[in-house]
Amino acid sequence: MLDRSLPLWASAGLDESGAAHEALDFEGRPLADDETRVRVQARQLYCFSLAHARGWQTARARDIVRGLLRTLTGICRRPDGLYGRRIDMRRQTLTDDTPDLYDNAFALLALATARGVLGGDTLDPHIEQLLAALDTHMARRTAGGYQEFRPAPGYRLQNPHMHLFESLLALFAATRNTALRARIGTLGKFIERSFFNNEEACINEFAAATEAAQSGWFEPGHSMEWVWLLGWRSRLLGEPYPEFGRRVYHRALETLDADGRAVMSVTVAGGARDPSRRLWSQTETLKAHLCMMEQSRGAVADEASARATHCAAGILGEWLEPAVAGGWLDHFGADGRLLARNMPASSGYHLYCAIAELGRLA
Repeated sequence: MLDRSLPLWASAGLDESGAAHEALDFEGRPLADDETRVRVQARQLYCFSLAHARGWQTARARDIVRGLLRTLTGICRRPDGLYGRRIDMRRQTLTDDTPDLYDNAFALLALATARGVLGGDTLDPHIEQLLAALDTHMARRTAGGYQEFRPAPGYRLQNPHMHLFESLLALFAATRNTALRARIGTLGKFIERSFFNNEEACINEFAAATEAAQSGWFEPGHSMEWVWLLGWRSRLLGEPYPEFGRRVYHRALETLDADGRAVMSVTVAGGARDPSRRLWSQTETLKAHLCMMEQSRGAVADEASARATHCAAGILGEWLEPAVAGGWLDHFGADGRLLARNMPASSGYHLYCAIAELGRLA
C-alpha cells in the first residue's frame, strides 16, 4: 500500500485538476475517458486520508486530499447540498445529478475521514450541509431509512443503507459527537428489521416498500461486510457483539469455495447464483475473519485467525502480485478466467480498509 500502490494512484490515478480517474489499464495508465463516478472521487478521498493517517508522504497526501475535496464539494455537489452520480473531469461539470443514497453515503464517509487530515473547521460545514440535505430531501419518515435515489423506487435496497451506516460510524469515530448515537441507532434499527434475515442468518439485498423480504438470494461479501461493521459498532459504542453477527459469519463461511474465496451471490437454499469472484468480496471476507478473531476466544478465535492469514495470502498472491506494481485484478470467473477489463479505482477503498484492519490487529 505505502510503497507501491499509493504512489501509482497518486500519479497515474489523478488528472491535472486533482480529480481521480475512473480506472487504470493493466499497464497502470489512465483510461481515455473524461467521465467518472462521484463515488470514485469520494472513495479516493477516503483512501488518501487513510494514507495520511498511515504516515504516507503526509504533505503530499494532504495536498491530494485538498484537491479531491475541491472536486467532491465543487462539481460533484448539487445546489441543494446532495451529491450527484457522474462528472466530466475535462469540462468540470456534473453530467448526472441524480441524488443516489449510495454516492451520498460515500461522500459522507470521505468527509468524515478527511476531517483527520484537514480538521473540523474545514470539513464540518460540508458534513452538516450533507446531513441536513439527506434529512430534508431523502428521508422516508413513515417507512424509515432514506430514498435510495430520486424519485423513490418501489422497493428498498440494503447496500446504500449499509454504507450510510458505515459513514455514520466513521463520523462518530472522527467527532465523538454523542448526538450521532441516536442517528446510528435509528438507522440500525431500520436496517435490522428490513434486511437482516434472522431465519436464514444472512442479509437480504432487497425489501419491498412494506419491508417484507423479497430476496431469495444474498451476497456473501455483504454478509461479511456486516460482520465487520457490527464489530466496529461494538467497539465504538461499547456494546456487546450481537449473536446475529456470529450466525451471519458462520452462514457465510458455508458459501466460500474450496480455497476460501467468496463468490458473488448464492441462493438462500445454498446453490450458486453467480459463482464469479470480485476483489471487494475477498477483502470484506478478510475483515470478517479479523473481526471474529477479535470478538471470539479459544478455538473459534484461532480458526478465524488462520482463515484471515490464508485469505490475506490469497488476496496478495491472486489479486495483487500478478497485477502491475500497486494495482490489482478485480474480477475472475468461476473457472479462474480474468473478467475485469481494467483496474477500477473504486477497489482501493475496500483494499486499503482491509490493510488498515490487518495493521490494527497484526
